Amino acid sequence: MKRILFLPPGMNQPWYVQIHYEYLIRYLSDEFFIEMATVPYEPYDNFLDRFPETSPLERDPRNYDLIVPLWPQHAGVPATQEWFDKMALVMYEPGEGHSARAKFLAGATPYADQAEYKTKCYPVRFGIDTELFKPFPMVREDNLLHVGILGSHAAPRRMIKEAIKPLFDLEGVRIMIYPSPWVNNGGTPESIEELGGQEFLKHCVTGNKTWIGVPNCYNQLDVVLRVDCQYGYSFPTLEAAACGVPVIATDCGIDHLITEAGGGILIKGNPPMKWLDNSDELRDKVREAVIFMRDNPKERKQMGKTGRREIEKNWTWEKHLDRWRIFLRAAT
Repeated sequence: MKRILFLPPGMNQPWYVQIHYEYLIRYLSDEFFIEMATVPYEPYDNFLDRFPETSPLERDPRNYDLIVPLWPQHAGVPATQEWFDKMALVMYEPGEGHSARAKFLAGATPYADQAEYKTKCYPVRFGIDTELFKPFPMVREDNLLHVGILGSHAAPRRMIKEAIKPLFDLEGVRIMIYPSPWVNNGGTPESIEELGGQEFLKHCVTGNKTWIGVPNCYNQLDVVLRVDCQYGYSFPTLEAAACGVPVIATDCGIDHLITEAGGGILIKGNPPMKWLDNSDELRDKVREAVIFMRDNPKERKQMGKTGRREIEKNWTWEKHLDRWRIFLRAAT
């Protein structure tokens, strides 16, 4: 049985993507021996510092057939052929990280797996746990349209100041921001002031939800607003749809697959980076989409039901495990 080590990035808490890889460990354990490396302490001066001999819980990467950094830009892996020859990268955007040197590549979105590379790129997709992410009723204290934003709010690519802040005064709408976590120095007084100060904080609901609590966020909402100016996997789009909540999204990789199926409204623009230089147009399109959702409750609710059906039909883990098996077999 081949041995595979998933290597998480050095963060002070589990990375969101790491949780999804835990599903792979569960579902592929009949064929592969897979472990998730733990990250003991800072600083991480080099790759092997993550595996000190002082702890029996750590793993020596040389004892594995394959190393899979969960973050393709993984700076902790030495840039030597020894490691690149046993490295498999899963990219969330075209040409990400060490893709030019890693021996095995997979793309998690159509944009990533259809780009040109020196070596074969296998298409893979992450699934959704539809028993965890599913619709359930929650009591409301108002009759407003609840529009939610989940993610690292301080990253410029999220366009909070340019596209979200102008929605704060929209009649009949409550903007609910879930800052999870306060990254990019997002919790400093300076960054909060730049985003609107106390007015911004009034729209912050909560953050740093545990995994089982994330569906509670979606089910408080009528619409999930997913604005991003960088390619990525857009987990919130899939998770919202699984909870029966329609999305308004820029196309960052897979969002168009949900909206084309009827699960929401797509703000067209490819590559998504174009919005960094066209913020006024983005602002207007986002506002128009939110107003449509507010003024058309029947259509909005149908989008939510359609999105849930799309997830059940095409995005459960069972639909995508064969792709992962093909990729990992080739890589090992």
